[in-house]
Amino acid sequence: LEKIPNAAAALNYPRMLRTFHYRQHYTKYPLFYAITRLLGVRSPLRAAIFSASLFALLPLLMYLLTSRLVGRTASFLAAVLVSIAPSFVYTMNFFSGGEPLAVAFMLLGLYIYSGNRPLLSLALFLPVLLLHPLTSLFLFIVLLAGSLLPGSPEHSIERITCAMIFSVGFLSWISLQIVLGLPLGYMMGGDSQGLGIIGIGAFASAGTFAIWLAKSTRPAVNRLVSLLEDLLSTRLSWLIIPVEVFFLVLFMVVGVPGSEQRATPSLLAYYLPLLALIGIAGLRKTPLDDTTTCLVLGVLALAVAGAFFFPHGLPVYRLAPYGTIALSLLIGPVLERRRILPLGVVLLALLSATTYPPGRFYFGFQEQYYPSDVDAAIHALNSTLSGRIATDTRMGNVMIFLGARNLLVPSSSTLRLKPKDCLLVTRQMVEYGFYPPGAEWYRVPFQIDLGEVIPRADQTYSNGAVRLLLLRDNYGAESD
Repeated sequence: LEKIPNAAAALNYPRMLRTFHYRQHYTKYPLFYAITRLLGVRSPLRAAIFSASLFALLPLLMYLLTSRLVGRTASFLAAVLVSIAPSFVYTMNFFSGGEPLAVAFMLLGLYIYSGNRPLLSLALFLPVLLLHPLTSLFLFIVLLAGSLLPGSPEHSIERITCAMIFSVGFLSWISLQIVLGLPLGYMMGGDSQGLGIIGIGAFASAGTFAIWLAKSTRPAVNRLVSLLEDLLSTRLSWLIIPVEVFFLVLFMVVGVPGSEQRATPSLLAYYLPLLALIGIAGLRKTPLDDTTTCLVLGVLALAVAGAFFFPHGLPVYRLAPYGTIALSLLIGPVLERRRILPLGVVLLALLSATTYPPGRFYFGFQEQYYPSDVDAAIHALNSTLSGRIATDTRMGNVMIFLGARNLLVPSSSTLRLKPKDCLLVTRQMVEYGFYPPGAEWYRVPFQIDLGEVIPRADQTYSNGAVRLLLLRDNYGAESD
C-alpha cells in the first residue's frame, strides 16, 4: 500500500505491474488496493479497523440473503453460524488480499440475483474478478449452475446473460494472468496446464449455453433437465453425510490435499461441533431453493477438483469459507425445527469456543508455511553453525518466530555471504523459488544439482558461492 500513491494509480494495472516487478499480491487483487487506498488505510490500526468492520458486515449480508430464501429464525441461525465458524472466520477476519471484500460483493450480488432482476447483480459480481480469484472461480460455477435452474422466461434469459458475461470476464482475466506469467498463472501450472484449465472453463461455459438453448427448443431436453433439477432440489442434501465421511477418511488416511497436514484425533475432537453441524445439515427434508442448490454444487465441484486433479492450485482447505456459506443455507431450516433447535443452540455455543483455534490446529493449512518448514528451521537453529543463516523472507519469518538472531535475509536477488555463512533451503524453495523481500520480491530459483548430493553422509554442499546445510525431510513419502 505504501508504494501505491492513490486509488487511481492502483487501477493503473500496467504501471503497478512494473512497480511490483510483476509479483506480489497486487497482481491478483488490484481492486482491493484501490478501495483501501480510497478509504485511507495507511496504518496497521486502520487496516485492523477496516478488516474487523468488513467481517462484522458479512453475517448481516448472510442474514439478508438467507431471509429471501427461508424464515427469519433460520436466517438468524445461518448468520450466527458464519459469524463463529472457524472455517469462515479464519479467512474472512484478516487484512491480506481481497477475499473478505469479494465475499461481501458476492453475498450482496446473490441477494439481487435471487430476486426479480438477476442481470442487475452483475454490477456486484464483476468487481469480484479483481478482488479474489478463488471467489471468482466459485461464483463462475454458481452462475453457470444457476442459469439452468427453473424460472420465468424473463429470469432465465437474464440468468444466462449474467452467466455468459461473467464467464467471459473470468476466463479473460485468468488468461491474462497466465500469458503475463503472473503469480496466479504460475500457481495454476504455467502456460500448458493453465491454458488447459482455461479450455475446461470455456467448454463448461459453451456447454451450459448449449443446454440452456436446447431447453427452450427441444421438449425432451427440457424434461430431462427439469427432472435433474427436481432430483437435486430434493436429494442433494442426502449427499452431505456421505461426502463428510469420505473427506474425513481422506484427511485421516492420505492427508489434506494441497497441504502436509493430516486429520489427527485431537484435530477431529477440536472440530467436533462443526462436524456435528455438517452432519445435521444432511437431515434436511425440505427441498432446496435455487441459490442453495447452486452454492452446494459449487462447493462439491471445487472440492472434487481440488482433491483429485489440482491439489496445489486449488487446495481443498481454502474452500472452507464457501462451504460454510453453503452449510449455513442448508442447516438453517433444520435447526429451527422444535426438536432440533435445543441441540442446535448447544452445538453453536460449543462452536463459538472453537472460533479462534490454537496455532497448532492451523499450521500447515496455509499456502506458504508447512510443518516441514518449521522442522527445517528448528534443525537449523539447533545445529552448530558459527556463521549467519541466510534464507528468504518466508523462512526468515519462521526463523524470527522461533527466536533466531544471527539471520541474513537478502534485500535483492544477489546473495553476499561470508565464508562461514550457511544457506537454509527448504523443499518449498526448490519447487517454487527463493523469495527476496521488498521491491525485489520475486522468484529467483536457487539451482541445486541433487545428483551430487549424498543423503547417506553428513556433509555440506557447495556450489562455489555458498554452503548448504542438508537436513532430512521427514514429511515426504521418502526422506529427502
